[in-house]
Amino acid sequence: MLSELEEQVPTYHGIQMTKEKYKYLFTGSLNGCEFVPAVGGSSSKLSTAQMADLITMIEMFGAENGAVFKDQIAGDRYATKNNEFH
Repeated sequence: MLSELEEQVPTYHGIQMTKEKYKYLFTGSLNGCEFVPAVGGSSSKLSTAQMADLITMIEMFGAENGAVFKDQIAGDRYATKNNEFH
């Protein structure tokens, strides 16, 4: 999902985004942060419920910004390994 956002929504509020920056943006937002410093952060520490909320947040952001995710087209939910997403 994050790679697809990087490709389809390359800038956000004037900032050139990468999949890593999107990961920090969403994991920080999930935890109520107003900003996320460029250190650490792992989605592997999220609970299953938190991961589901994170995926929903990313889907909503994508919809608001015109991104289309491959797995949404196929009708599949995002498969994750050890609660990591890419």
